[in-house]
Amino acid sequence: LIAFPTGMIFGGTYGLAADLVNAVLLTVVTRLFFVPLSDPQNYRRAAVATNMLGVMVVPGFWGVSLLSFRGQGGVSGLTGSASVDLWFYIGLPSLILLLTAQWFGRLLAGWYANSLASGPSSGQWYRDAQVRKAALISLGLMLAVGAELAGSAAYRAHQNRHVEIHVPAGDITIYPEADRFTVSTDSDYQVWSLSGRREISSVPWPDDGLVELSPDGRLIASHYCKRIVFDYCTGDEYVVKVLRARDGATVAKRQLSAGVADLLRWSPDSSTLAIFLHDSNDLQLLDMPEARPIRTTRINDYLGPELAAFAPDGKVLATSHYRATKLWNVEDGKLLHALPESYYMNALAFSPDGKLLATGGTGGEITLWSVEKGQAIRELAYTGVDTTALAFDPDGDLLATGSAYGEVHLRRTSDGELLKTYEGHENSVTDVAFSPDEQRIISGGVDRRVLIWPVREES
Repeated sequence: LIAFPTGMIFGGTYGLAADLVNAVLLTVVTRLFFVPLSDPQNYRRAAVATNMLGVMVVPGFWGVSLLSFRGQGGVSGLTGSASVDLWFYIGLPSLILLLTAQWFGRLLAGWYANSLASGPSSGQWYRDAQVRKAALISLGLMLAVGAELAGSAAYRAHQNRHVEIHVPAGDITIYPEADRFTVSTDSDYQVWSLSGRREISSVPWPDDGLVELSPDGRLIASHYCKRIVFDYCTGDEYVVKVLRARDGATVAKRQLSAGVADLLRWSPDSSTLAIFLHDSNDLQLLDMPEARPIRTTRINDYLGPELAAFAPDGKVLATSHYRATKLWNVEDGKLLHALPESYYMNALAFSPDGKLLATGGTGGEITLWSVEKGQAIRELAYTGVDTTALAFDPDGDLLATGSAYGEVHLRRTSDGELLKTYEGHENSVTDVAFSPDEQRIISGGVDRRVLIWPVREES
């Protein structure tokens, strides 16, 4: 109800404004340089020159999309096709309109010359009738151009309709099952309600520490050095603190002689916290919410993970460092599979049944792997634009991907077909997720916005 009239207004306004400016410029140029309507060659040159000036004077979609586009992916901001949009942006529709009007003008000049021979009265009547006819045809062409622009704008607005939540500067992570998302700033860790679109609580960000919300949205775990002197950690004593997410109250606190941590990751059921220790390459598992040590598993890898994800059952762990992605048995720390090295990995995601692992990296490579065999099943896409986030839908049939250029893509996992592209972020997408009912895609970006998109057309 909003997208169509908005598109009609903006698209139609742009089309009419561009044509109006072109008409004024054409009149000025032809009068200034004394180009008569009966001189087709010079009149056509004047029409081409003034049309290009008109498109430059009226910024509209041309200026927004070509001068202020988001990365290299925003050129197709009107119709979704860069080639079709370029056709509009350089003013070809109005150029065709002006050349057509010039052609009618030349016919009018010929009619005018012929009509003088048949007498003033009949010639005047003949001229007036033909002028009215040419004016109606030119007006129809102008309205057609405006309507095409309006329809394209309306369709684009309908495709990219979304709910928008603005947040303070910081990294955004989405927890759809808990109806929450978090914002990590330089000073605090904020928990927000997705449906309520408001901040619920915040806790101070610890010096030289890490903070992570549990998947159920109830607890916040933080790991930090006990003694900080001049912004440096002194000693080997680290503390794990468990906080209640709704109000920041302390639930448990335990001192560990473990060393600095690279990552914190909760198990999918929020019952276990995994701490990846930097110096020893150990994976320390804590029973939550008491933060009671369960066991420490040695991950025999000299590279600390930059990415990590648990399988839905919590038994398999995927880690990635640079180009090396590996699957581990959480129980005994044994390496299950080392996936063939590829591009630098930016995102990992397990399918809901735990049988597939999706990886996305630089260059836009998106691959599905068999967790059991450690082999690539299919390459879903190779977009050329860095993939920055991945998420399966609850059924595992769809995969949402975020890109470094601010786009969110929806693909079918069976064949990789691109089903939909959502454009709204002005910069890189940092996280993406499906709502539990599969009706919405939620994305967070560097532009400090959380956007909620419809997965399917509403009936």
